[in-house]
Amino acid sequence: MSAVIANFVTSEIGDRVLIGPLGAPQTTTDAASKVYVDNSVAGVLKYRGLFAPSGGVYPTCRVAGYYWVASDNGVVDTIQYYTGDWAVYNGNAFDRVVSEAAAEYVATWAGSTNLTTLGTITTGVWHGTKIDETHGGAGAVSGILKQAAGTVSAAQADVDYITPSYVANWAGSTNLTTLGTITSGVWHGTKIDETHGGAGAVSGILKQITGTISAAQADVDYITPSYIANWAGSTNVITLGTVTTGVWHGTKIDETHGGAGAVSGILKQAAGTVSAAQADVDYATPSYVSTQIGAIPDASAIIKGLVNTTTQTFAGTKTIKGDVVVANATDPSKFGTLSADGSANLSLTAPIVKLGTPLWSDLQMISSIRGGATAPSFSSFITMSGSYPIYLYSFSNGDIVYFQGQMPHNWVQNSLIYPHIHVATTSNMSANTVTWRMVYSVVNKITDVITTTPTDNQTSQVTGLTAYTPTMVMFPSSGAGKTITGITGSSALIIGMLTRDSGSYGSGMFLIALDFHIQMDNVNGDPLF
Repeated sequence: MSAVIANFVTSEIGDRVLIGPLGAPQTTTDAASKVYVDNSVAGVLKYRGLFAPSGGVYPTCRVAGYYWVASDNGVVDTIQYYTGDWAVYNGNAFDRVVSEAAAEYVATWAGSTNLTTLGTITTGVWHGTKIDETHGGAGAVSGILKQAAGTVSAAQADVDYITPSYVANWAGSTNLTTLGTITSGVWHGTKIDETHGGAGAVSGILKQITGTISAAQADVDYITPSYIANWAGSTNVITLGTVTTGVWHGTKIDETHGGAGAVSGILKQAAGTVSAAQADVDYATPSYVSTQIGAIPDASAIIKGLVNTTTQTFAGTKTIKGDVVVANATDPSKFGTLSADGSANLSLTAPIVKLGTPLWSDLQMISSIRGGATAPSFSSFITMSGSYPIYLYSFSNGDIVYFQGQMPHNWVQNSLIYPHIHVATTSNMSANTVTWRMVYSVVNKITDVITTTPTDNQTSQVTGLTAYTPTMVMFPSSGAGKTITGITGSSALIIGMLTRDSGSYGSGMFLIALDFHIQMDNVNGDPLF
C-alpha cells in the first residue's frame, strides 16, 4: 500500500466507509464533517479499528483491504510504527502507510541528545560548538589553520605552511642536526673536526699544513706499488696471507710455529740442517708395519685397535679384555685363523674369542610317535623312479609326535630360537586349512626342575598349499622367535610335542622335518660340564 490519505481516517459504518480528519474512529453522528464512500466500491479500504504496535504483534484478523490505525509507537516484525500510521493487509502481509503527521514530525524535529550517528552530510552549516582537535577541529592549535579573534582564517603561505621558494631561500637554523646526502656545493663553514669526518690534526692520505689541506704526496701520504716492492718489512708485521713463493732466510722456525725444532722424526735435524725424511727411519711404511711384532698394552691400558694386515704376530703374554674378532684380510666376509706357535699358549677362555658375528644353524629334533589312535601313520609320500617309495609321517587331526633335543656347547646362551616344522601335501589344499600346535620346554641339563609350565605353547595355521610343495610353519606364526632366558650352563635340554590340532583339509599332511633355528658361536664352545 503506497498511497497516503493525509490527515484522514476512515470508519466502516454498516455498508459505508467514512473518511474524516485524523483522530479517533468516526461515528455516524459525525456525518456533517465526513465523506461517505460505499464499501462495495472496488479498491476501497475497510477500517477495522486501532492496534497498539508497542505490543509487538499485528491484529489477528487478516483480510485483504482491511487496515488498522496505530494508537501508539512501537516495532512489529522489525518495522517501526508511529501513532497515526496505517497497517494495511495486502493479502499476504501487512504494509505500513506513513501518517502525514509522522512526516511533519520528522521534518520539524529539532534533534535529540540521543542522536550519536549520522550519515554523510552533504549540505548545511555547522552552528554548534567548536569542534575540538580530538574530533578533527583545529582546537587550540595554530598552524596550517590559524585561529584569530574567534574565527578560523585561511592558511598563509610561508607562515602557516612552507612553499618551495621559502625552502630555496632558507638560510638554515642551528636546530638542524640531520642532513640527507649532499651532492653539490662548497663547504664555507668552520673546519670539520676529526670526530665528524674531517682531517683534524691527523696527517696521512691528506695532510694538514699551516691550516690548509694540501694534496697527498706519493709514498708519504699514501703507498704506491713501487714502494711496497722495495719495502724491507717491519717488526710490526705479525700477520701474512698465503705465501706461495720465496725463501726463508730468517732464524730457524721453532717447533711451536711449525718448524722441526729439536724434534727428529718425519724431518730430522742434523748439523744445523734439515735433511729429507727416510722411509722406515723417519716415518713408517705399510710394509714396515706389517713385519713388526706388536707390543699390545696390558688390559689396564686402552687398546685402540689392531693392524689390518694379512699376518699379525704378537709376542709375549697378553691379556685382552673384550672380544677379539678375526676376519680374513682379503675377504672380510670370511673368517680368519687364530693359532699359537710352539713357544706360546693360546688360551681361549669362553667367551672371550669370537670370529665374526654368531651364525645361525638348524638344531634337528629326534621325533618319536605314540601308539594308538593319536599316532600319525607312516605312509608313502612320493615314489621316485617309479619303484622307490619315500615314507613320512602323515598327520590327521589329533595326531601327535614327541620330540627331544640338546643345545650344542657353542650355542649362544639365552639368545633367540625359532621353532618350526617343514610340511607338504599330496593334493592341493585350495581354501582348506590345517592348524598345528607346538608345546615345549627348554631347561638346564642339571639344575632346572621340569615343571608343567612350558617355555612356549603356540599354534600356527596352514592354508592353500600346492601338492608336493614344502612350506615352513613357524611358532609363533608371526616368525618373531622366542627369547630363551635363565640358561646358566651348556647342554640345555629341550622336550616337547607336536600335534595337528584341527583343520578342514581332509587328507593327511606330511611332516618332513622338525627343527629349531639357533645362534652358534663361531670358535669356542662352552665348558664341557
